[in-house]
Amino acid sequence: ESRLGGDTFRSGLVIQDLLDCGIQLYWYYSDERVRCDGAVDKFMIAARSFAAELEREKTAQRTHEHLLTKARRGLVVGGRVFGYDNVEVREGERRVRVEYRINESEAKIVREIFTRYANGEGLRTLAKDLNERKIPPPRAGRRGTGSWSTSSIHEMLQRERYRGILIWGKKEKAYRGGTKVRISRAEEAWVKTEAPELRIIADETWTAVKTRREKRKQLTGSTAYGPRAKYLLSGLGRCGECGGQDFLFGIEGGSFTASVARVS
Repeated sequence: ESRLGGDTFRSGLVIQDLLDCGIQLYWYYSDERVRCDGAVDKFMIAARSFAAELEREKTAQRTHEHLLTKARRGLVVGGRVFGYDNVEVREGERRVRVEYRINESEAKIVREIFTRYANGEGLRTLAKDLNERKIPPPRAGRRGTGSWSTSSIHEMLQRERYRGILIWGKKEKAYRGGTKVRISRAEEAWVKTEAPELRIIADETWTAVKTRREKRKQLTGSTAYGPRAKYLLSGLGRCGECGGQDFLFGIEGGSFTASVARVS
């Protein structure tokens, strides 16, 4: 049952739906058939699901505490960051920790991007030039396109690690609607660690880039995710037929209007 969902309420509903469809279920470690014939059977399923959810929460808590300790020490907590290498520090055959080290060839590209943007060049121009020069882009796992994009450069220009400040804890994992999602944490919950040895960008360049980004936002109202929504409830509606969320809702001329922009 822990592999099925780890949710006290939702796991029981899934089991009930499967049994109602005539599917036979068995606990693989005891070969016991799962039944939902009466109150006792339902209580046992709920008890098993509760134990699974409790263990999931404890595991998440232990993981968070471990990562928090590493973040406060300025060690590698997540994946790779363009401009740095993840270097293992060993004592004999045992890996003690993983540290960040500046990758000079990538750091040169980071400095170039910051300097050119501070001097007035746009994200599209930078991305096009880097791709034409066939400079390897940041790794993006299976979702990566293998090329530079405006979004990747935009994220780089906001990353305070390049000025020697490590920030961890902006996001946290939570369960919403029976699935795992990432939600934002309050800024006071972030862990900030100064690491001057990891500085790539000078304060003057960082300030110039930040000033330009703020001025552009004031003039255009644009953000990392595009222009502001035209209607108050854009993106909040869901189609009852297909589940698409790309609906536009608003009030025009004193009456409520709803129109479909795109159905996915």
